[in-house]
Amino acid sequence: MENELSADIAKVDQKVTQYLEAKQTDSAIMMTRQMESLADGKLKEIQRLEAPKVKEGDNFKRAAVRYFSYIKSIYTSLNRVTMAATDEQKQIERGRLAKIIKDKKEVSEAMQEAQRKFAAANNFIVKKAFEKTE
Repeated sequence: MENELSADIAKVDQKVTQYLEAKQTDSAIMMTRQMESLADGKLKEIQRLEAPKVKEGDNFKRAAVRYFSYIKSIYTSLNRVTMAATDEQKQIERGRLAKIIKDKKEVSEAMQEAQRKFAAANNFIVKKAFEKTE
């Protein structure tokens, strides 16, 4: 799910940037809402799943819920920035977005650490997405 969402994030972020630079606010709003909805769908899907009944299963699920909640919060905030009616509102929302984005490394690392612990506790091997296998 994380890999699927990452591909969408890269595409949408580029489009939103282009729309904002071209002052196409309606298109930017549409894209941020779409990503917020997609992230929310993934979050709800994970929340519905039962944590694996193995070592570190609950921890792994909690980390996944936190990660997808975080991704959703980025697009919720970005949507608020694009919808802000005044410069003052935009500035406030940009500040909120900056605080959220500041936590990206920590949230991503927490998710990866939970993955590693889950894998190690259950004798799985986790490879990075860019690693080639032979």
